[in-house]
Amino acid sequence: MTLSSNGLKWIMLGGAAVIIVLLNFVSTVPSAQPKVQIDDHHDHGITLEQLVARNKELMAADLKASVKSLQAELQKTTAIAQKALLYDSLMKILGRNGQYAFASQLAEQKATELNGSGTDWMLAGDRYRASAGFEKDPEAVHVLAEASMRCYTKALELEPNNLDAKVGLGMVMVAATSDPMKGITLLREVEVADSTHVNVQLALADFAVQSQQYDKAIERYSKAIRLKPEYYGIRLNLAELYQVKGDTAAAIQQLELYVQKETDPLVRNDVENAIRQLRKK
Repeated sequence: MTLSSNGLKWIMLGGAAVIIVLLNFVSTVPSAQPKVQIDDHHDHGITLEQLVARNKELMAADLKASVKSLQAELQKTTAIAQKALLYDSLMKILGRNGQYAFASQLAEQKATELNGSGTDWMLAGDRYRASAGFEKDPEAVHVLAEASMRCYTKALELEPNNLDAKVGLGMVMVAATSDPMKGITLLREVEVADSTHVNVQLALADFAVQSQQYDKAIERYSKAIRLKPEYYGIRLNLAELYQVKGDTAAAIQQLELYVQKETDPLVRNDVENAIRQLRKK
């Protein structure tokens, strides 16, 4: 038995939880993306600038006005601190309105213009990688993956020991290059350097799921939640995996632990309904 692409209703909540994370551009649980290989000799058919321009056309008039006003201020100010705040304000507004590629492009511009640190470049890479998770067009995913790798690579040039950047680069290499083992090697290097690094445990768990190594995935997800109990959304992943393995009791236990932490009444109700359905089996 393999993981279902549709799944139960409570499984879909896992996707919702990941979307909430991506809306805030905080990388916790890796999101599944279309398998699009990066090939330098491939004519993508679209550039990053064209992708952003295409998305801008869909912006509401009031959003366009707000963005235009902030960009005008950004062009006028010479104070570095003020520029940084304006960039952050723009990215926040765009992220809230689904303009993920545009926000990612601004993150890279910020790192470039303000002589950003390795962390700044890593965050730009995170944004591009998260943006790719919202795209259905393979060409758009391809462009965003390339931009993500570019930013992670720059981050590691500036800060070779930036493990978060190495994890991000490894994940993109696995998902979007013709040599995924190079990405796995990077992730394993991070694990050797710091076995308590949560993001690498989550990344390796996600890839274990993709290769149907469910016991290994459970082991890694369990370790991640021990390290970061506040990432309680991982319990939805665990519940799904236990359900796939036929261990309904363990799946119910994970959902019950999830409910103890969840504060959204609608989500709690959905998960509690799923628990009742599983108990009938």
